[in-house]
Amino acid sequence: MTEKIGVEYTGFGISFFRRRLALVMDRMHMHSIQDLYKALEDEDKVDEITFNMVVPATEMFRDPAFWRALRKRLTGKTSLSVWFPNLTNGYEIFSFVVLTRMMGIENVKIVGNVSSKRTLDEIKSLVISAKNDEVNRSNFERLESNCSYEDYFEIMEDGRTKPKSVLLDGVEFRKGWFITNSKDTYDLVIFRNALLDFSYSLHEKVVTYLADSLNPGGMLALGIKEPLIAAVDLKAVEPDESIYLK
Repeated sequence: MTEKIGVEYTGFGISFFRRRLALVMDRMHMHSIQDLYKALEDEDKVDEITFNMVVPATEMFRDPAFWRALRKRLTGKTSLSVWFPNLTNGYEIFSFVVLTRMMGIENVKIVGNVSSKRTLDEIKSLVISAKNDEVNRSNFERLESNCSYEDYFEIMEDGRTKPKSVLLDGVEFRKGWFITNSKDTYDLVIFRNALLDFSYSLHEKVVTYLADSLNPGGMLALGIKEPLIAAVDLKAVEPDESIYLK
């Protein structure tokens, strides 16, 4: 899978990898490893496997305290380059774009990596169920902003919600595993709630790579339960929310 797909599955935690692969095989009606080998020779099935191996984000503005802390750190910024190395769906990137729009930061360059074409398609056509929308609205209100939820989201006739299409204006999407030979650097890297799925060695490798991708004075945001185990030149500026400064 690592060879055919290009994602470093060899560095994923064994128990996580087994659970996720079992789910993939069930969803794709594969009954043996031979079925998996065969699927890995089919480009469309490879995309489906990659899509299902990812654990999707579950809500917009997840952990509102994190977004409030990030807003505090971004206050006064007039321009910003941002990287999302591991987008699983549209929830995280739309949350961030809305935050910057609320703050009036106009010059924002965003790059997002996705592992599959299907993930990218779902981001661009994101529709939120009425049930999930209640959670999203609640999180939005906890941001303590004077803006309205309807400033950024459209209510559809069937009660579902979708982000306004202009929110993705200027966002660049890249397909594939995020660790490359690229020399791009950013003011902010957001990589939350993925490190727990990695082995210690991949965790260390990823954090080192992300830290190297920061401009001096740039920030790295990790999940609130993810420790910083790599020996990198970062200091915690919002320790409760796992935001680090280079």
